Amino acid sequence: LGGSKSLPPPGWHSVTDSQFTYSLNLPEAWHIIDLNLSPEAPGLKSSPPLQVLGSLFASLASDSEMILLGTEDTAVFNTGSPVFVVVAQSQRLQQLPPNEMVSYVQQRLPENVTLVEANTVEGISTELKGNMLFNIEQNEQNEQLWRCQAQLILSDSTSYLLAACTSFGQFPLQLNDFETIVGSFQALG
Repeated sequence: LGGSKSLPPPGWHSVTDSQFTYSLNLPEAWHIIDLNLSPEAPGLKSSPPLQVLGSLFASLASDSEMILLGTEDTAVFNTGSPVFVVVAQSQRLQQLPPNEMVSYVQQRLPENVTLVEANTVEGISTELKGNMLFNIEQNEQNEQLWRCQAQLILSDSTSYLLAACTSFGQFPLQLNDFETIVGSFQALG
């Protein structure tokens, strides 16, 4: 039954990176952007939501690199409230002892991030996953509160940071989709 989790539900599809190192399920209507190759990537990386997440990921691991963005709509990134998921990777986090994963994250969060909930679970094979729910205060022109369902995945080859985020008000409406996305993530290599 463990493998059945990787089958996408109706209306969703499985996304695997070009190097076959991870896969996850996303709604079919979502845009998928490779943040290393897409011409859209520089503009999206400079948007307020991705700048905030990039800073958060860098606080957890200085070598973190955002590699994939999945979103309902890229047009709202600079001015609206996007619904999105970001995948980042880090070699450095791989050295983290699994039993210290959650406490490590708690100690390294920036001041504008509040950890609401955290736990650790075993994934497929040797994967260990740290599940987190956190709020991010964005202190730009208008203070906006974001909520993210996130996961830190420690695997044999690399570590991944996955965050599914939207505005605090939209989060309850997206919770089922976010749980499907985060629950479907698998390190492959």
